[in-house]
Amino acid sequence: MKRDSVRKSKSPVHSIDPGLDPESAAERSLEKCILSWIALDNGGFTDPTAYHRVGELILTSCRILDDAEKYMEDRDIKRLFLLVRGIVGNSPFINRMQTWPRGYQGDFETIEYIMRSENMAKAKTLAHIYEAHALTLPPVQQQRNMIMEQAKLVQQVCTEWRRGARILSLDCGSCPDLQITQKTIADREPDIFLIDMDGDAFNRAKQMLPDISDRLTFLKGPILNQLNKALTDPFDLILARGIFNYLDDVTSLMLLRKLWERGLRSGGKIFFYNIDRNDPYRAWRSWFVSWNLNERSEEEIRALCRMANIGTSNISIRRDGTGQAHFVELQRPA
Repeated sequence: MKRDSVRKSKSPVHSIDPGLDPESAAERSLEKCILSWIALDNGGFTDPTAYHRVGELILTSCRILDDAEKYMEDRDIKRLFLLVRGIVGNSPFINRMQTWPRGYQGDFETIEYIMRSENMAKAKTLAHIYEAHALTLPPVQQQRNMIMEQAKLVQQVCTEWRRGARILSLDCGSCPDLQITQKTIADREPDIFLIDMDGDAFNRAKQMLPDISDRLTFLKGPILNQLNKALTDPFDLILARGIFNYLDDVTSLMLLRKLWERGLRSGGKIFFYNIDRNDPYRAWRSWFVSWNLNERSEEEIRALCRMANIGTSNISIRRDGTGQAHFVELQRPA
């Protein structure tokens, strides 16, 4: 199925040959792009500019793929681009995001890989260069930015409360944000409730959080199913990570309403992040790897919040450090 895309390419594919129809021009442009990747893979590492060439080729490929989606069927793009996926998939990190070995996108082991930021590809190979780029691209850096922001919010709420701050973390994984803050919040004795579907993520969290292990309550299962168990009392801070990236508007609205109406103490805060609708690396996420997210503009996020009966004055939205994702804070009046 063709995508309803409104993105503008900086180098329109139909400029290749004015005599070609748009679909043929799109396919020709994509084929040339693929040949560039093949040429690079055939001994390109000996070129001292290989690192920079890969970076330029990623950006060019994203623009060409954006254009191709306007005129070509997804199955045809997938068929052609399979060669490039195979080339860059020699990077262990990229391969992981192509195959998702734990069976779901954004799994806790991938997030740990991102936080370590260790290049696991063989040194002095193009795979090492592909992995180096992947570990620093904005879609990946956003994960680090989000985790550091959550760690900061945990630190803040525990500082504000001398004892007993209540924190709820949705889709928590192995809790890298708490791993960062555990030593500084342990003496504040927070009550932290964790929801995740992956029992192995909980096992890892238990191993990695010895300083606050007695303050953790684990609720294993789908978030919407476990929320009623968690929301017996309201919280000072609810961390939702990037969960709304994976939820449609109907489900997002239902979750937001429940969190806002039942989840917060006076002055309490909900935090989540959402990828922007105009993410220039969306094609990288869709075609180089398989990390598909529900993008939203700031206006769409605000509209969703208002539909959840969250007043405009309670909504704060700003860009993350990459400029391509939204950090959203919803605060109940004190």
